[in-house]
Amino acid sequence: MRDDYTISCHELDTAVDTAPAAGALGARLVGGGFGSSAIAPVEEDDSVAVAEAVEKTFAARGFTTPRFFEAIPSAGARRFS
Repeated sequence: MRDDYTISCHELDTAVDTAPAAGALGARLVGGGFGSSAIAPVEEDDSVAVAEAVEKTFAARGFTTPRFFEAIPSAGARRFS
């Protein structure tokens, strides 16, 4: 979405680039640009380190401190017959 639709911003790009470098399993922009979010699946043991790395990078670049929301994945969908 960043490249095809140009709907990202420096803060979102920073979160998406920093999280995997700090141990997240991946990261991507979700939503539609300003006011959107980045989502990063993270192993439970790595969550604090990833959040701290993103916060540190944001601070170094003069961005507003990000907020983090924990989401626990549920079981996948299944077909009922």
